[in-house]
Amino acid sequence: RRLGSDQAADEFLDEVKSMAATTNYSYDEITGYAKSLLASYSAEEIFGVLQSLSDATAGLDLSSSDVSMMISGLSRMRTTGKANQEYLNYFSERGVDVYQALANATGADRSQIAEMVSDGQIGGVEAAQAILDYINETFGGLSEDLSHTYDAMVDNLADAEANLQDVVTLVSSMHR
Repeated sequence: RRLGSDQAADEFLDEVKSMAATTNYSYDEITGYAKSLLASYSAEEIFGVLQSLSDATAGLDLSSSDVSMMISGLSRMRTTGKANQEYLNYFSERGVDVYQALANATGADRSQIAEMVSDGQIGGVEAAQAILDYINETFGGLSEDLSHTYDAMVDNLADAEANLQDVVTLVSSMHR
């Protein structure tokens, strides 16, 4: 329903399959993350956000719960329109230098960022984008690099086996 049509949903799921092959996320993780992001991002924006977070995950060795927290932080900043220390901590506690990210985006000195956030001078949408931009600058491309490792190929094989099993189940149910 959120995507507007069956065709849009099918295209979205095709993109999920493609992303599962080139990132450190499984198909199920991507669909779960995408559902969370749909509350604050358009369907077109979601894959860019997930790619950025995948690159950060590759660079910072983050877990799926870390990614969920970062998604929560982005979503909260965008839906409330506010950046506050709590939301920024979702990223800084996971190794993302949010003060540098916001300094880069605002042109302000890094030492001024905490006060600017406290005073409400940096909006949530602006902060969320600044963090994603910083992640792209710092970690961009890392998940693609890691997608060629043995562990990533094993994960991709598991995704392919799961997809094959889904097809077998579907075909079996149609012949009953």
